[in-house]
Amino acid sequence: MSVKKLARRPSPSKQPASGEIKERAIPRTPVKTGCWLVGADEVSCYETFDLSESGVAITTTAPLSVGKTVSLQFFTPLSAKPLTISAEVVWSRLDPVAGMGLKFVDLDQRTGAIIKEVVREMRRGKSPVTEE
Repeated sequence: MSVKKLARRPSPSKQPASGEIKERAIPRTPVKTGCWLVGADEVSCYETFDLSESGVAITTTAPLSVGKTVSLQFFTPLSAKPLTISAEVVWSRLDPVAGMGLKFVDLDQRTGAIIKEVVREMRRGKSPVTEE
């Protein structure tokens, strides 16, 4: 399992949400890793492009509708099992880069602490895993 730290994108703290641009309360850190959205009868694979303590942005050519709640799974170097997190689609777009933003909902303390530590280490430039 590897996580890549990406070059910082211009204005990472702003993303469109329902046609408007809003300031992000918690800045995201560029991180590229695989993740899965788990539905009642399907699992879809995606790739993240940034992560924060409160959410994640993923690349997809078929973004879901704003307001939809999903079950997100991904591995971190700090957990042997995948983290499973309930998340709400807060923005969805096709241009300039197709993707969607997911806000974590109902995070338990353990999962929140793991995400916080991964983000902290990535921001410090000390990736908790070997980069490709």
